Amino acid sequence: MSTNNIVLVDNETSLNILNTFLSSLSEDKNVSFDTEFTRTKTYYPILDLIQVGIDDTVYIVDPHALDISSFIKAFVNTKANCLFFSAREDLEILSFEAYKLRLENTLPEKCIDLQLLMAFLGLGYSKGLQASLEEELDVSLPKDQTRSDWSLRPLTDEQIVYAANDVLYLNLLYQNLLLKFKSSDPRLHWFYDEMKLQKDNCKVIPVPETAYLGVKGAGSLSKAELTVLKHLCKKRMEFGMEQNVALNRIITGCALTPIARLKTISIGSLAKAGVKPGAIRQYGKQVIAWFNEAKKVPVEASIEYPIEHILSDRNVGKAVKKLKHVLALIAQEQGINEELISSKQLCYDYFKALKENSTPKIFTSWYQECIGKDHELPALPQD
Repeated sequence: MSTNNIVLVDNETSLNILNTFLSSLSEDKNVSFDTEFTRTKTYYPILDLIQVGIDDTVYIVDPHALDISSFIKAFVNTKANCLFFSAREDLEILSFEAYKLRLENTLPEKCIDLQLLMAFLGLGYSKGLQASLEEELDVSLPKDQTRSDWSLRPLTDEQIVYAANDVLYLNLLYQNLLLKFKSSDPRLHWFYDEMKLQKDNCKVIPVPETAYLGVKGAGSLSKAELTVLKHLCKKRMEFGMEQNVALNRIITGCALTPIARLKTISIGSLAKAGVKPGAIRQYGKQVIAWFNEAKKVPVEASIEYPIEHILSDRNVGKAVKKLKHVLALIAQEQGINEELISSKQLCYDYFKALKENSTPKIFTSWYQECIGKDHELPALPQD
């Protein structure tokens, strides 16, 4: 695209113009968004750029050059349809910016993830923007700035054009995808319902007490080991948030479960567990102190297990495969990508809910309508 269609928003005057424009958009208007950020060493992402596409103009907002508080307020209150591609990280980052400002709304009312929309058309579950534009619009984008350092200033012309291209074609792609839905197509309604669920998930503020539930391999631990893991993860997250340090720089994620299994701990055992040498040098003594604290914590008899713990029963593992197969067939019948209803998390949740006499997620919201009542899903295996 020509740089004539790009406005670099790096001063209060241009920011106020954009904010006023954004606030004036009506409900039938589409506006496109993307972000560039850095999160290699810090817990909280550092916003480097916010791209906003309105009609044929792209506004490049530079958070390094000015206070973007007024923009965030205009963003969360816009009435327009807010288009993203692979939206999760963008929504999490922008929502957190709104949270820091203590805003009542932390995201706009109508957020639309075009990558997710394609999945509801059966066009791919995680296809990238460049491949999607080539297939759907015959538009080829340059890939030369894929690994660009967006924190550096001044930005090059190549960086600016590359960033602008990330939002320039989203409205056209959205219109093209909408044409692929049939009249009264339930898949479009399912998409909007799922989008609301995903938007709500992006607004969740991290809770240190439950951080252990997302650790790989945690479902195989004993209650005593899980109690240690819970304390370690809580301390790691609290420290990371307080000091603004990326969690993997404190304790490598893959090392958490092996550490929780240890009877005693030392610098040497941290290395064997998979903690990186740099992390050991900087935080090793702190991790050892947390571990020793954790060993003194009374074992929680009713501690919540990670969702994957359901697989400790081999029979459930076989039933999960059967459930995935049934759900994949349903997805094929409905014309959506199977990952939308047959992910591991949804399958694990199904059996965990049955075991706890609660309602599985696939029996709620749009999932229930999509799956219907004509398919027999596997029962919970008997012990």
